[in-house]
Amino acid sequence: MINGGSTKNTEKIDFTITNKGDEAEGLSLEVLDGNEVIYSERQTGKYFTKGEHAWQWDGYSNQGILDTTKLKSKSLLVRLIALCGDMMIKVDYPLKTSANEEDWVDIEVNKNNKTVNIIWRLAVSDGGIKGSNPKLSPVPYNDLVDLTKNGVEFYWSRNGSRGGGIGESIVTAIGVFKVNVKAEINITPSMRTFSLISSLDPDFQASVSLSGFEKIYYNYGDSYKDIQDELQALLDANNRYKWDSAHEMGHKVLDEYGEGSSPDYSWTHKGTSTLMQKTIPGNVMPAQGEIDVMKYGKYRPDMYTRLVAADEDVQGLIWLSRIKFDD
Repeated sequence: MINGGSTKNTEKIDFTITNKGDEAEGLSLEVLDGNEVIYSERQTGKYFTKGEHAWQWDGYSNQGILDTTKLKSKSLLVRLIALCGDMMIKVDYPLKTSANEEDWVDIEVNKNNKTVNIIWRLAVSDGGIKGSNPKLSPVPYNDLVDLTKNGVEFYWSRNGSRGGGIGESIVTAIGVFKVNVKAEINITPSMRTFSLISSLDPDFQASVSLSGFEKIYYNYGDSYKDIQDELQALLDANNRYKWDSAHEMGHKVLDEYGEGSSPDYSWTHKGTSTLMQKTIPGNVMPAQGEIDVMKYGKYRPDMYTRLVAADEDVQGLIWLSRIKFDD
């Protein structure tokens, strides 16, 4: 008999195997998602004696991969197979799991090649057009969706591909890992919905992540007012919009894993703004190296090439993928 399936807030899942005194020549344990074997191990004597025996599984497959989509599968189960002479005894123990933090993020960790692939499910809607300018055409909604996706993936990945010491791998207690973020759009379960708005208004429109008011503005009109060149204004607005997308979506991450901090970790932009969203005087973006995509500071001309989600915030996003085993 096998039971358990409790994590007790640790990195392993605890099970109890009960041997009622039956003699067995062989025993195997498997974790399956439906018909797919995720993990298996064979025992020749460890659990053969009568009594209760503890068994733990760390969630990784035999190939060294932990995939939270599989761990949350409704078809997940542990199978115990015992060979007793010419008889085979099979016991299945279904596992009931759910997201412990947020259901809109999943991860695949490969501990052999030291990579983490994150799936981040965003929700967006067409917020229409604000303002008008006879010299400018509004950016189509589908283009805004692509820019949102690109911004989140670019600024939240830390895989060393950008060079110059920007976006290097995260450093954890169990090693250094490259992190790749893939944003999926309007696939459930997802985050709260953000309205994407193409603004031709000459005044800058501030994007918002406040619950119930989520919106991201594409500030084409504001860029054109300053640059007076359609193409250059478009490029400038693209850069700003991708940053705004990564920043506003990032607030939803900081809101959750930094919840309860004082002063508020997310609302004060990690201590670089007031609660009223004003940049703290004298706070400037660093002249070299990484610029935190979530912090406020005086802008620099090269900031779009140096902006990136901080190591600790990417680890916070990974933390939000935690799973609860309901025994």
